[in-house]
Amino acid sequence: MKTQTSRANTVARSLKLGVSVISFAVLAACANYAGIHSDKQIDHPQQLETSRSLPQEQGHWPSADWVDQFGDAQLKALIAEALQGSPTLAQARARVEQAQAYSETAKANTLPRVDASYSLTRQQFSSSALIPPPYAGSWQTENKGLLSASYDLDLWGKNREALRAAVSEASAAEADEQVVRLTLDTSIARTYNELARLCALRDIAQQEVARREQIDRITSGRIANGLDTEVERKTAEANLSTSRARVSALDGSILSTRYQLAALLGKGPDRGLAITRPTLGVGDDVRLPDNLPADLLGRRPDIVAARWRVDAITHEVKEAKAEFYPDINLSAAIGLDAFGFGRFLNAASRTASVGSAIHLPIFDGGELRAQ
Repeated sequence: MKTQTSRANTVARSLKLGVSVISFAVLAACANYAGIHSDKQIDHPQQLETSRSLPQEQGHWPSADWVDQFGDAQLKALIAEALQGSPTLAQARARVEQAQAYSETAKANTLPRVDASYSLTRQQFSSSALIPPPYAGSWQTENKGLLSASYDLDLWGKNREALRAAVSEASAAEADEQVVRLTLDTSIARTYNELARLCALRDIAQQEVARREQIDRITSGRIANGLDTEVERKTAEANLSTSRARVSALDGSILSTRYQLAALLGKGPDRGLAITRPTLGVGDDVRLPDNLPADLLGRRPDIVAARWRVDAITHEVKEAKAEFYPDINLSAAIGLDAFGFGRFLNAASRTASVGSAIHLPIFDGGELRAQ
């Protein structure tokens, strides 16, 4: 008896040793990310010398209502109209909604999942297979209802890093929307300022035409009195024609600028014809704010978007590294399963299951490292 017990213990120890060896061999053969790293660092604004080029002037950053300082109600209305109807801004908003939807999907992967299902199957079972009598060879209607739940333990943080990356991408998309908004605002303001400049130049050119017309009349009188020759007349007429051509050219530039404003508003060219002459004021004095380099990182939306994308990629790298470790999923289900309708709601028709699954990458041909 002692000999048999000793042999049994030896066999048990051998089995345990074999399982341990196999486990260590499997773990040693697992895909690993050794040697995959990055030494890149984000530069800080304090590293950039700007004290001589950008002196402190105790200025202030422009506020959200910066357009009010120019005292032109039409400019403010045009910017509001553009923000409301711009297709480019609508695309940016759609990208924000898409990124937010991705973050919601990533968040769902970090939570348990519960599903309910019901199936009704009419089936004839084989008489020569696994189904025993009296069901063998007969037609049966199977009713099956299940309530199932599953949960990924996420021991290595893969799903959590995916969620952080998605949130950062959503923040980057929001910053991109602000880039589009700011670009549209400044484009309209610059074009509107160009319209004001062209109108002012046209006034000067029109005054020049009036002076040339007066000189032409004076020259005609002097020729009638024998004080000038035809040379002076031709010179005066040529100068008058040049001044009038200048006015015509400015009229064409003004019309083209109105069309540009209409395009920025997302409207047809007729909308530009309805824009009246600008009445821009001088505006506030422009002075550089203090601590300009550091604050600029938080105020320029394109820089903010770039930093959010760097943050997203950092989390994506951690997510990719977590792929090298095993996934452990837990699942459970409970429900009713019966042939026919009469016994479907009976206690004897209960069915339940509990299980776990482990996925361990061993050899993937370098796919994980490439990712």
